[in-house]
Amino acid sequence: KLLVIAKAERLSSASLRNDFEKIEKFLPVLEKVFPTENNIYDIIGRLKSLGESAGNQISARITSGAIITDENGFDYVSFEASLSGNYGTLRNFLKELNKASFLVKIDSFNISGSPSVNNQSNISLSGKIFVEK
Repeated sequence: KLLVIAKAERLSSASLRNDFEKIEKFLPVLEKVFPTENNIYDIIGRLKSLGESAGNQISARITSGAIITDENGFDYVSFEASLSGNYGTLRNFLKELNKASFLVKIDSFNISGSPSVNNQSNISLSGKIFVEK
């Protein structure tokens, strides 16, 4: 959870580890960062909107049949997404994904096509969207 707070507030997770007073004021951020299992499909819609607003064609879907708990006790759902656009729009999507109000971890990333701004490229990625139960 400290890493989530640090990402959301652009803080160093190391500086937050042992200082609850610093952490406590950022706890409300967790509700914005972790979707619940009830609104995870809304998050997929927001993921698609990020891709489209960056100028790409995108398809995304949840691939796990249920919420999974990782080795650190964090709950997530797996997803896959495919995007097509030029190199610039694909880069814009990744920048926007980094600033998204939900926590995403990319596990695999594959780009094909020409790296030119004028030519079509494709990205296939898979990862996790962290949730709270």
